[in-house]
Amino acid sequence: MLTRASPVFKAMLAPKFKGGAALATNASVEIPLPDDDPRLLLVLCKVIHLSYGDDMPATMPEKDILAMAQLCDKYACTPVLRPFFHAWVVGALPSANHDDRLILLEAAVIIGVDSITKSIVVDMVFHSTRDDCVSLGIRTAINNLMWSFQKIMDNCVQWWMDQPRCGGCQKDCRVGMLRANTILTTLQECGIWPLSNSSLTIGQMCAKVKHIRLRDALPLVRCASNDGCVLDKADQDMSETERLFAEWAEWIAKVIADMELN
Repeated sequence: MLTRASPVFKAMLAPKFKGGAALATNASVEIPLPDDDPRLLLVLCKVIHLSYGDDMPATMPEKDILAMAQLCDKYACTPVLRPFFHAWVVGALPSANHDDRLILLEAAVIIGVDSITKSIVVDMVFHSTRDDCVSLGIRTAINNLMWSFQKIMDNCVQWWMDQPRCGGCQKDCRVGMLRANTILTTLQECGIWPLSNSSLTIGQMCAKVKHIRLRDALPLVRCASNDGCVLDKADQDMSETERLFAEWAEWIAKVIADMELN
């Protein structure tokens, strides 16, 4: 079984090597492997011999997952453990920090399963800050996504700042300015604004933006004009701003889930 699963073991047990020569005249042979972790080597042998059962680990620490990937790569038998790697990575991701995700990503690249690699990269984009990212590609993706939200915020704020000049309003009407200030204050309280100082991850930002509720910090008073004050539909416009933010959060989640790995 070992020789079928691993060309390295096949060579080690060939007659021209000491282990193979001894095996030709004995039912078993002992081959020292001092550089390998005996715990992980036992798991590998159990999988190769199809002798695993309830004692097969359902989860593994991130460093053990990487060590197992390196062990399989060393003996050229990564396909044997690919189904188990998927379960181990899925089990480790929810509680993994940024350094843990880098370890899992290295293991996934060694094992060579694109679906696992993509799952980890998607998780890193969602749960890493710009300061966390050592990968230029992931940092660029996060910066681009944050820039898209910057544009939405700028457009919403600018729209409200342009409102005081609607027909019939007093010339010194500040409803639009106050509403713009409300949006920025709410985003600041959520830790989103200013983006340049935000320590939120994309995932945290999406969760906050998706459920944001905009409420005026100060009571807005309608002017005496009856010719179309902006407050006639202020509540409706505030709900529209909330909807735009929520749509951005949903769009970001889809963009990340659908992104292609180069």
